[in-house]
Amino acid sequence: TLSREENVITVSKPAFKVTCNYKQDENGIYFKTNASDFTFHIDILGEHQALNAMAALSCAYKLGMSEEEMQAGFDKMEKTKMRNELMRIKNAKILNDAYKSNPQSAKAALDTFALFESPYKIAILADMLDLGPTTKSLHYDLGYSLKAYELDEVVCMGELGKDIAEGAIACGVKFIVSPGLSKSVPEYPSST
Repeated sequence: TLSREENVITVSKPAFKVTCNYKQDENGIYFKTNASDFTFHIDILGEHQALNAMAALSCAYKLGMSEEEMQAGFDKMEKTKMRNELMRIKNAKILNDAYKSNPQSAKAALDTFALFESPYKIAILADMLDLGPTTKSLHYDLGYSLKAYELDEVVCMGELGKDIAEGAIACGVKFIVSPGLSKSVPEYPSST
């Protein structure tokens, strides 16, 4: 079974239990388990990645691997480009989660983005493809969920981006820019 509390993950089976305390920053995820004082690190972002790492650790412990062997495995992980990928351009930090985006990955990226200190935050959201008959409502729901995040601007792109913008407007998110949006949106703030 898998259970979660804030920054604590527990993986357990009868007669076997591993608990992990983790923290995340721009350099990845750091965590310790109840099995040792070893601090593990994975150069990847997102709470869901901590869950994946815990599943791998519990298997590795069961197989009798050392912490050094486990960390060596984490060090060899290959990141998927454009999946919770932190990029830096001059003074800007960009969290790119554009590859095969879906409602869950978009929210995971927004959760990760919320952890970063920044004087000004902009979310750029666009069409999420291949979602089936509920595509429009899933886009609207993503927009509506933006009320949970402290964003200074939301830019919605693409045909379905309009549905994201509609949801964001409905929940009171300000400074939404969406080319071709049928409803009026607040005026785009001028740069000073």
